[in-house]
Amino acid sequence: TAIRDYLAAAAARPILPPEAMPSVRYLLAAIHLLEGDARAAAGAAGDDTLGIAGWIDTLQGNYDRAVARFAADLARLRREGRRTAFFSGIEGLFFVLAVLLAGEYDQLATFHNLAALLAKEQPNNPFLGAYRHLQTVIDAHLSPATVLEPAASPEDNAIDLLCRALALFWLSGELPGEEQKRLADLAVQAQAAGHHWLAFELTGLLQRCGVTLTGEPPLASGTAFTPLSAAIRLEEPWQRRLKALTATFGQLTTASQQKRLAWFLDLAEDLTVRAIVPKEQKITRRGAWSRGRTIALKTLASLPHLSEQDRLAATAVRCRPAPWGASHVIDIQAALPALVGHPHLYLADDPRTPITLTSGKPILSIQRQGDTIRIQLSPWPDDRPYRLLAEAPYRYRLVEFNRHHRRIQRILGPSGLKVPLAALDKVVSSIGQISDQVAILSDFPEIASTEAMQADPRPHIHLHPMPDGLKVSIHARPFGRHGPLLRPGKGPELVVDTGPEGRRIARRDLGRELDLLHRLLDACASLPEDGALDWLFDDPEKCLQLLTELQELGDTVVIEWPTGERLSVSPPLGLDRLSCRLRRQRHWFALEGSLKIDEDLTIDLHRLLQLAARSNSRFIPLGRGQFLSLSNRLRQRLEAMLAYGTPDTENGVTLLHPLAALALAEESDSRATPPWLDGDRDWHALLARFKEPADMPHSPPPELKAELRPYQVEGFRWLAGLAARGVGACLADDMGLGKTLQALALILHRASGGPSLVIAPTSVCLNWAEECRRFAPTLRVHLLAASDRKEQVAGLGPFDLLITSYTLLQQEAEILTAKPWHTIVLDEAQAIKNMHTKRSQTAMRLRGDFKCLTTGTPLENHLGELWNLFNFINPGLLGTLEHFNERFAVPIERHNDDQARKRLRRLIAPFVLRRLKSQVLADLPPRTEVCLYIELSREEAAFYEAVRRQAVARLADAALPPAKRRFAVLAEITRLRLASCHPRLIDPTSEIASSKLGEFGRLIEELTASRHKALVFSQFVGHLRLIARHLDERGIGYQYLDGSTSTSERLRRVNAFQAGEGDC
Repeated sequence: TAIRDYLAAAAARPILPPEAMPSVRYLLAAIHLLEGDARAAAGAAGDDTLGIAGWIDTLQGNYDRAVARFAADLARLRREGRRTAFFSGIEGLFFVLAVLLAGEYDQLATFHNLAALLAKEQPNNPFLGAYRHLQTVIDAHLSPATVLEPAASPEDNAIDLLCRALALFWLSGELPGEEQKRLADLAVQAQAAGHHWLAFELTGLLQRCGVTLTGEPPLASGTAFTPLSAAIRLEEPWQRRLKALTATFGQLTTASQQKRLAWFLDLAEDLTVRAIVPKEQKITRRGAWSRGRTIALKTLASLPHLSEQDRLAATAVRCRPAPWGASHVIDIQAALPALVGHPHLYLADDPRTPITLTSGKPILSIQRQGDTIRIQLSPWPDDRPYRLLAEAPYRYRLVEFNRHHRRIQRILGPSGLKVPLAALDKVVSSIGQISDQVAILSDFPEIASTEAMQADPRPHIHLHPMPDGLKVSIHARPFGRHGPLLRPGKGPELVVDTGPEGRRIARRDLGRELDLLHRLLDACASLPEDGALDWLFDDPEKCLQLLTELQELGDTVVIEWPTGERLSVSPPLGLDRLSCRLRRQRHWFALEGSLKIDEDLTIDLHRLLQLAARSNSRFIPLGRGQFLSLSNRLRQRLEAMLAYGTPDTENGVTLLHPLAALALAEESDSRATPPWLDGDRDWHALLARFKEPADMPHSPPPELKAELRPYQVEGFRWLAGLAARGVGACLADDMGLGKTLQALALILHRASGGPSLVIAPTSVCLNWAEECRRFAPTLRVHLLAASDRKEQVAGLGPFDLLITSYTLLQQEAEILTAKPWHTIVLDEAQAIKNMHTKRSQTAMRLRGDFKCLTTGTPLENHLGELWNLFNFINPGLLGTLEHFNERFAVPIERHNDDQARKRLRRLIAPFVLRRLKSQVLADLPPRTEVCLYIELSREEAAFYEAVRRQAVARLADAALPPAKRRFAVLAEITRLRLASCHPRLIDPTSEIASSKLGEFGRLIEELTASRHKALVFSQFVGHLRLIARHLDERGIGYQYLDGSTSTSERLRRVNAFQAGEGDC
């Protein structure tokens, strides 16, 4: 206890040098674990405390995750030290235990000599005895024929004794009586010494052996620990041997699958094979096969990874003498039959696309031509012993010729043999003698010497993956998957074929074939109806859509793939297959779940989201040619999860801000709780809190001395509702709709709960104070004083309102951020839009129960500004900036992604209220807009023309640098605008009267006569001064403001105008 307290003090205060702190944190975490307190251990450990996280997972029964964490920490340890480094503390034992308990038998080989290695590398390791005992369990799994009992040693410590007892139980399923007594005594001692975890493990092991100890349990009943002995799976020796054999075979198989032999055919234009080249291919880092390296034919047969078919083809290698020595070549005629059906066969000029090679016999066609019968052999045998025929794209048939075919060739001749129709019976007799040597296509049913089978009328769709897409062709195959390929609905009705199954005769129904072909084309919208029966689909989305359509046709079609190149698409999966659950994880909700693919197969939601993030399609690749087909609604829900959540790869979940979790739930047709989503008690409490109407006031507080318009009352109630739920708000009404008054009503409503803070631009701080004096006199308004600011802020309480500027926020950051505020309002909040400014960073540090932004322009330049505003009112809702840019900013701003825009709107809409003047016209007094056009006098027009000519002359100056020309143009345009307002703005000595000023004087006379008030604006201060002089000359009172007016004087003049001082 004293050591633990000292270490805790050292971890809390830097009383030791920094380099000692990782060791302090490790020792403190280890002590907590031995005492049975995993939570304290996790809190004490740091990111640099290797092995602790895996240790905790092992104690809690999460063995797979423990193995992964240990492996990651060990890799980090070895990067920073030696390649053979291993954990030097007790955590290394738990790595071994986690591997054993997880059943990772293929990983045990890495521990085959661990005890001996540690004895050499870490001779002072206090747990070498424990490693020795566990080594017996490792060896029993790796070499089941020889099992050694763990030997006791007088030097064994308590951990050594525990590991020896675990090893004994692992290997024999029981413990001797004297061993049980020793463990019982040790458990009592451990409990008395405060080593509760050790007592817990010893007690659990004894219970597994049928021994129950009396007294209090070592750990509380609610502990998350699982006894190590409870996870031990007792096995018979034959079971261990079988698993060892499986693991060994699996390793050999994996090693052999890293290489393969591929064969490349070099074809001439007439499909003569010029060469056959075998190449050895390896798996690349990306999981694809390399292009392959050419290997010496002399050593081809000795390669270790040859298949039986490869070995057969390798027998075609011939050794031939040459002047420079023997050379090795491939006998093409001998090799080709061995390569029929080979899964790794390619063309030399297209090495990425596999081809299919089949074998067949020459075809003897017997066709009716008028009153004659034509008998013809194809392909025509030439001087070659074989011919390759292209049956379909990337599909070839090998036809070998024998002496019988040569004889038929000589009899029929190159043009074929014509026989009178009357001699059909003689033709039938003759053909019967040679039918076992050829395949027969005939128009005459009499040719069949036996009863013909009904040909398969279904369309056979040949799909061939290519580097640039998917090649699709449709054929008729009367004998099913074997035999000749024909065009559906065309050709002979009778087909005779002699193959491995013997002589077969099929009778085709050409009409049925055409009917099924048309049904196929009608059912597959992806197939063009252009009369062709072969296409190339180069769009992956269209390829997968075609596969989905074909699979839905079931047995009405036959789909054929090249060997080893099959793709499969699951049936369309909808939301009814999705099951998700939300559980509280500190300040977030962890989303986990699964998608049910079929009765026996599910995929974890975290893995599904990882795959979905890599694909923009509703077809999700699973690898090895398998794809999931998602419904559009399911794909949209996954997109929402990716957009709203942050992946937690370490724990295999997606983390959601509570407000984002609500947005996800509302994605399902505006239903609060979609059937595919459930959660824990905290989730249902959150749903109830936001589903039920908040306790909002029906009207502003009676202390507010102002009558709000209906839309302003709505805005106040909206703010109060969000405040009651504990979330921030952005009031983004159009300029002039009274955002200040609505925010002031909210501050007054919440004033009794604590102090309020308003931060505004310097120019409007006094206006805020004046508005409070007029409309909320019960508030105690404070402006940040010039001195004793710390005491001033510290003394604020309920009904106190502090108003300060953004400038003072930066200067007095420590004072303002240290104070907890009940309500914070940032007026003109676009002032903090830039996250990199000190002003914004200081604002983020403010602490408030409710935070509100008021701004007429929540978005001025880019979406990053919106992210920063929301990071103030509802931190974490939009995720990290990197995540926000990836999921929202880039898709919306660069790609105009409408779905991303909708998801962002759904996410932020509950917390932004924006009304335009056009939307609340019914609540505003009517406005009359009159545009009065004033024509320049003759003198003004001449003056304007002279100014214009001067501008043209100056801009035509060749000496003006191009970089300055644009600004010069803008300057000249400004001069022309000034000239149209009043000539004296260009030439102060001008005597030309201004038509605009004259018309202004006439309007002022009308206004003053009717006792109306007016606001006069101008973009030019000089023009305002000319107007002021004009009013002075006529004795008309007014209030004047421009950028040079001080803040206090500005407030005085505004109040004077509102009080009616002046004539207009």
